[in-house]
Amino acid sequence: MLNFSFKKFIPKIFHDDPKTDILADKVDTHLALWKKDVIDIKRIFRPDEVASKFLAELNYYLSAGFQYGDSDVIKRRKTRDAVATHKIRGTWTQDAKIRIDNITGLVPGARILKWNFFYTSDWIWVDSSPSIIPASPYDYWSTMGCDGVDDGYGLDLIGSGDEIEVAGNIYIDCHEGIDVATLTAAQRAKIVLDLTDDVVPAYFRVLLGYINAAGIFVAYDIIYQ
Repeated sequence: MLNFSFKKFIPKIFHDDPKTDILADKVDTHLALWKKDVIDIKRIFRPDEVASKFLAELNYYLSAGFQYGDSDVIKRRKTRDAVATHKIRGTWTQDAKIRIDNITGLVPGARILKWNFFYTSDWIWVDSSPSIIPASPYDYWSTMGCDGVDDGYGLDLIGSGDEIEVAGNIYIDCHEGIDVATLTAAQRAKIVLDLTDDVVPAYFRVLLGYINAAGIFVAYDIIYQ
């Protein structure tokens, strides 16, 4: 029936009445909409094709983690990756990085920085014990990073406890290869909200930021757990 004009289903005795055409046109319009709704049902589980009004249902169904203010694009990305992030929740490649990259939309996106990304500190103490081969003629010697040769070495002086050498401090470059502050305040707030409850383990401190042109980590926000 959906493929024919509704007028064909009205008795011919009424066809000369102008109101018949008005009624038939109105019903045909609704039939077209109903047909589209029926066909679109198959798209309900496709995050790239589903109507925006159904995204909330997918979020409820998959626990995709929608947050207040998420755009349609971010909602669709979260829906697309919901199953993967649930399977390996809290891991970097399968969860945390996906969450950050879904919000920023950047490629290659975020990366975790290793402490030796910046420098390798070292403190060497050598005494004159015979067990040292060759034996040192000095009581001890050490590198301090001040001789022009090993400037990348020296002592780590820990102060506030948020230094990169302290266990439990995690530094995330939110946009690898981009050396300026490119994330908006809204994007940063969404990342913090996404990571705080579901990803960042208790007793960890995560710093979000980027590497500037001088190779220095610049923090956007700090997530305390």
